[in-house]
Amino acid sequence: SSDVCSSDLEEVNELLGRAHIFVNTSTHEGFPNTFIQAWLRDVAVVSLRVDPDDVLDRMQVGIAARSEDGLQAAVRRLLENPRECADYARRGMVHATVNHSLKNADELIRLIDSACVETA
Repeated sequence: SSDVCSSDLEEVNELLGRAHIFVNTSTHEGFPNTFIQAWLRDVAVVSLRVDPDDVLDRMQVGIAARSEDGLQAAVRRLLENPRECADYARRGMVHATVNHSLKNADELIRLIDSACVETA
């Protein structure tokens, strides 16, 4: 039911709100909504293998570890360097706000409308 989904979402958001680092251990995934949830809560992202469109590396909004050893090293590095962790979190927050929040809904609607006109 929607109550269960809403409750789960609230629980995840509450946990992320208390976190400093979000670690994604998926080996295959599209664009994880959890990245956006973490970024919007000012939480650094470290991912084992998932880095859609190389956004973590390209935008420097997280660390794509690419191996279990790399994951361990990345988490350790961020725990030992709070300023670096905060920098990733800050860049992630900006990226999510600009690209994945309701603040850009008008631009999305404009693009969809434009695409519909072009195909009509």
